[in-house]
Amino acid sequence: MNVLDLGCGVGGPMRNIVKATGGKVTGITINEYQVGRCQYLNQEAGVQHLTEIVQGNFMDLSKVFKGRSFDGAYAIEAACHASNTTALYKEVFQVLKPGALFASYEWLRTDKYDKNNKLHVDVVDGIAEGNALPEVRTIEDCVEAAKAAGFDVQFTFDRATLGAVPWQQAMKSARRAAYLTHILTGVLEFIGFAPKGTQAVHTMLLKAAVNLEKGGDLGIFSPMYLIVMKKPVEA
Repeated sequence: MNVLDLGCGVGGPMRNIVKATGGKVTGITINEYQVGRCQYLNQEAGVQHLTEIVQGNFMDLSKVFKGRSFDGAYAIEAACHASNTTALYKEVFQVLKPGALFASYEWLRTDKYDKNNKLHVDVVDGIAEGNALPEVRTIEDCVEAAKAAGFDVQFTFDRATLGAVPWQQAMKSARRAAYLTHILTGVLEFIGFAPKGTQAVHTMLLKAAVNLEKGGDLGIFSPMYLIVMKKPVEA
């Protein structure tokens, strides 16, 4: 099989998947640096023959992969960056073979989110701002987007609820190191070793981490809401 990895980044999941399955993964990322880094890491891991990296916008899959079709597709913490979920899903639909599956780990508001609760609103808005997301969508938004794109939704499930240790615990554990890094970025920027604006970027990332942690504690946000959908065989 050859499956498509949407927003593959530097290819961590890609390498694990090809090692475990022996299948082929084609990744797409919009970032030029990530393409080079991913190719290097794939070479180091000895999986270059099972991987392909393409620089491009996953909102234009039908143009990037014109004439090609894939046996499946997945997105891991990537679809949240799409400007429009339905438009993205429609692009995925076009490059899949009939009967193929598309699985996505979505960053979503859970059913516990209360739009009338200011704390909930501030936390979710902070997640979106700190991670440069257009918005944090709901479960219903993605399910409806899948149906509108032509997919049959197979199942949805919050994988973030399964761990023995809450997923946000890692952010709490790394808090001290994060603040030390913040100080260091300021020093490096001051002496001219780091580009201007480095500490401002880190401030944004810290804000994102704090709000992600709060979202996890409140149960109003999941970074691993799994949605599996299928392109109809007759499509």
